[in-house]
Amino acid sequence: MATSNIGGSQIVVENLLQKEVIRLKDKKTVIKQAANTKYQGELRKQGDVVTVQQVPNMFGNIGGTAGDDITAQAWTIADFNLTVDQVYQDNRKIKGIEQIQSNLELRGQIANRIAFGSALNEDQFVASLTTQADSNNKLNNQSPATLSASNTYSNITSLKRVLSEQNAFESGMLFVSPAIHEKMRLENILGSSDVGLNLRLNGVVGRLDGFQVMETNNLAHVRSLTIDTIGTATDTFTVTGRTAQSTSGTGGFTNTSVVWTLVANGAASSAGEISIGTSAAETQANIVLAINGTGTPGASTYIDVSAANRTAMKNAMLKISDFSSDVATLQSAIYAPVAETFTAGTNVFGVDAELMFAVDREAINFVSQMDQFKVTDAQLGFYNSLLHEKAYGGAVLGDNAKGLATNEIVTGNA
Repeated sequence: MATSNIGGSQIVVENLLQKEVIRLKDKKTVIKQAANTKYQGELRKQGDVVTVQQVPNMFGNIGGTAGDDITAQAWTIADFNLTVDQVYQDNRKIKGIEQIQSNLELRGQIANRIAFGSALNEDQFVASLTTQADSNNKLNNQSPATLSASNTYSNITSLKRVLSEQNAFESGMLFVSPAIHEKMRLENILGSSDVGLNLRLNGVVGRLDGFQVMETNNLAHVRSLTIDTIGTATDTFTVTGRTAQSTSGTGGFTNTSVVWTLVANGAASSAGEISIGTSAAETQANIVLAINGTGTPGASTYIDVSAANRTAMKNAMLKISDFSSDVATLQSAIYAPVAETFTAGTNVFGVDAELMFAVDREAINFVSQMDQFKVTDAQLGFYNSLLHEKAYGGAVLGDNAKGLATNEIVTGNA
């Protein structure tokens, strides 16, 4: 057990904080309540992989004669991998740590704030996995719906229809943003169906068409990016990351603009430059590599942005899908303003939308491991450092007994 010493007295903080943070974190999560965490104990470190087996639907043949031989049917148990490939880290300088040892209220406040940040990370990560829903379950992919008095209810009930048609609706949860919830209240949608729960706790707002309705600020944000014409050198586009305010007394994040610049084919040489290639398809491919930080950076692909900007993009869980029919989906955990100076008028970003989703419990798989704390020894006698680290991962594994349906909704909220 790690300890810290100040003035000759032994200060034991991390084990007490760890238990309190984990307890509080589980109470603060909203979206993670829908996830399957049964594999929690099977993974121990970053990079661990567990094989999850999924059994297919089964239906026999009708007909034949009782007592005759039954023809064997081929079937396969599918294997999916769940990998712990994400890391969350926090390091806070704590002055006068002896106060924490003697002041339970202050220790509780610190545990509460750490738990909130960790829970926020897990909810946003689980929400980010919703873009892995089967294409048949994305009701208006890349053509977001704007809610009105005539379509709010239909946009919600269509999610129920998609799940029910796949025999995948057992214990459904519907996740909506505060703006969508407001529209539901103004139109008396909850009141016109189930009365709603008396308990309003941890995101629960009521029931609708069999769904437990949950309000959250952590829906994934999506917008389309169309590139149907080869880029022009000096074209730029800007995406939004977020930078932790580690030096601020209030903590939290600030938005960070990350600028990418298109350059001539094979001419990428400075941070944030993307080669346009020789066709629109090559421009598309290099943009995907650049935003996702994958592939091999170089003159013919892209030169990565600064380490600080790459961290800001990761903090926003910013990523982009592959292009299909010249359109890709940019995804973020936050409202992420964009800008562009594309020469071609048809190369353009679409409108920001929140990804409202309905899910049968355990259709999304999540695991968090290595939730560890450490307090360093005092540095020059002035402060200690409280370190928190965890490794986690998740996936939508395609279990045909569960379902996940999404609907892009324009709310106009920043």
